Amino acid sequence: VYDEPLRLVQQHRERGERVFIVSATLQEIVELVAGDLGFDGAIGSTCEIVDGVYTGRTLRAAHGDGKADAVRELAADEAIDLAASTAYSDSYSDVPFLEAVGHPVAANPDRKLRRSARERGWPVVDFAR
Repeated sequence: VYDEPLRLVQQHRERGERVFIVSATLQEIVELVAGDLGFDGAIGSTCEIVDGVYTGRTLRAAHGDGKADAVRELAADEAIDLAASTAYSDSYSDVPFLEAVGHPVAANPDRKLRRSARERGWPVVDFAR
């Protein structure tokens, strides 16, 4: 994890904003990462588990439109104002997710997201490796 995003997290927290990890990674994994980093929660992809074994059936794909839908659902459940919220992403596939918030930021974006962010006037941040 880069130091700069952790500083951004701290800045959001100082403003009283809640912080969530939103990733296409499995829910169980992003929950652990969110807990380790002291975040308020996590949204990830969920898969069916039967008798403690993954079946391979996806229940929620937190990718593309699915990620945006999951964030809208969380916002409705938690009374979060998405227009006042900030989201960061590095992938063009997350444009629907970024469009769901009032303050989208392209962070270490892939080439296509960098171009799209520039066209839309979204800020771009590049974290040092």
